[in-house]
Amino acid sequence: MLRLQNDGTYPQAFTAIAAPVLMIQGSYDPHPGKMIYEALKPHIRHIEYVELDRCGHEPWRERFAKEEFFREMKGWITNCTAASTA
Repeated sequence: MLRLQNDGTYPQAFTAIAAPVLMIQGSYDPHPGKMIYEALKPHIRHIEYVELDRCGHEPWRERFAKEEFFREMKGWITNCTAASTA
């Protein structure tokens, strides 16, 4: 991945993504979520970012974030579905 980032393959290749993307990140995740989101925004047309408190890298499994993760995901899918059928 680092080689592909260094040679410019990524994130440029993400411009091929046409589907909406929801990026859910934990506030305790060792990967810098906001920085990654900002780097991807110019390459992914429809990307949204949500950061969950008291959460690391696996919000769907984590005690303090699991319910909020699925609530965010369900709401986002519902909104995307409604927008695509309108």
